[in-house]
Amino acid sequence: TGNVSQIIISDANSLFISMILGFHKLESAFSAVFTNPAVVDKSGKICVSFFHENQTCDLCPVNLCKGRVLSEFLAKHKFEKIVYVGGAKST
Repeated sequence: TGNVSQIIISDANSLFISMILGFHKLESAFSAVFTNPAVVDKSGKICVSFFHENQTCDLCPVNLCKGRVLSEFLAKHKFEKIVYVGGAKST
């Protein structure tokens, strides 16, 4: 047994993920969330920005490369085991 770190890497947006985590009271279950920043502007419009501005990976959407995010995260943190849960791009 040991410490477990859970992160979210999603091409959704920060408002959506914050609402879901808050609704289910899971904010403290994750040590980091990597997603597209989003804010509500003065007129009430949701404005979403790209997490990565120049993403060129063919496997990921233009706004965020999950492999790049995970690689950069793992370069800063050392783990005994890694478990990835998520979907893969369908062809």
